[in-house]
Amino acid sequence: MIDSVLIQPNSEQFTIRDVKRFDASSAHGSTGYRVGTLYSSTYQKNWKKRGVYCPLFTLASRRGGNKEPVKTLDIQFSLPKIIYGTNAYEVDTYEMDRIIKNLLFFANGLGINITASELERSVVRRIDFSKIIALPPYLGMADKTVIGLSRFDYKPESGFQYQGYESGRNGAKVKFHNSTQGFVLYDKIGEVINNGYTKQENYLIEKFNKDQVKRNLIKLELSLQRKDSMEALLRNYICGKKKDFNLREIISEKQAVKKILISAFDKVYSSTHMGLITLSEMEENRLLDHLYSSNLSHHQIEKLFFWVRMATNFGIGGTWGRLKESYSGGNVSINKNKISEALTELGPMQGNTPNLLEFMRNELEKFEIIKPADDNFFVNYC
Repeated sequence: MIDSVLIQPNSEQFTIRDVKRFDASSAHGSTGYRVGTLYSSTYQKNWKKRGVYCPLFTLASRRGGNKEPVKTLDIQFSLPKIIYGTNAYEVDTYEMDRIIKNLLFFANGLGINITASELERSVVRRIDFSKIIALPPYLGMADKTVIGLSRFDYKPESGFQYQGYESGRNGAKVKFHNSTQGFVLYDKIGEVINNGYTKQENYLIEKFNKDQVKRNLIKLELSLQRKDSMEALLRNYICGKKKDFNLREIISEKQAVKKILISAFDKVYSSTHMGLITLSEMEENRLLDHLYSSNLSHHQIEKLFFWVRMATNFGIGGTWGRLKESYSGGNVSINKNKISEALTELGPMQGNTPNLLEFMRNELEKFEIIKPADDNFFVNYC
């Protein structure tokens, strides 16, 4: 439901007993503006050596013009990792007290004087909404599925990135991103195999190597990287508040989070994109037979066959790029609509891609929280 967040207590909500515990620094700025940042580097690394996940605490000093510098405490952490030791599982609305309790343990250990109520009232500045989907055997393993979905390389005004761990042999992810948000879909077990270090993640890796854990988890994440754009989105789904949301106010709105993730999913995996990709997977003779057995006109068949073959060679992003090269102005939208209309007339299509995307969207509608099956994933620091 929610993976990582960055919360920011104001200067009246905390004190630091020993600022030297923040033993790494960085600085950046421009004319009339400067930010200096201190990190709790050694503290976090020491916990990591012990196989324990630790949040990242940073002290920032922001100065603008001749004004007095504004000092803030930023706390970045993964909700599931702080209570399960891994984000291969998900938190639910009722677990907020456990999250705050464990967060307070690390804050006090670093020498930060802050109470549980002050942590809970801290403002959320960045957030990653997420959902884990367990694939059934007939849809295959998550790593191969993600590689197949990498052909959906189109989302308006977004960059696109495909990353394969060791050329895809140990998992893969696809990412759509711009300056305010990113949408990522990846093989969760593959990510744990490549990057895991906590005791719980090593336990998962051990079970995977013994074939006791299947590589069947796909994780979707929507990252909202700027406070203003995050709040603008939340206002559309959460009534009664305009800005400065705290974590409990967001985590308690489970239906709102579900709607936000479904909206992001639909923008990437539209029916038109799905139709072109599905047809592009067919062999040429089968594709022609499928098209000619429909009620489409000869002209529609010729056009659709051409654009399907473009999708085969260049993916969705490349197809739309070449559409813009061939047409100008309003003709681009007209031709996109014609492709969409032809796919609608063609009717339902069978194959792995539509079945997969339909399954994933149905799972988003269900929004069932994925929990660990045994007590090895219950972390209690206190």
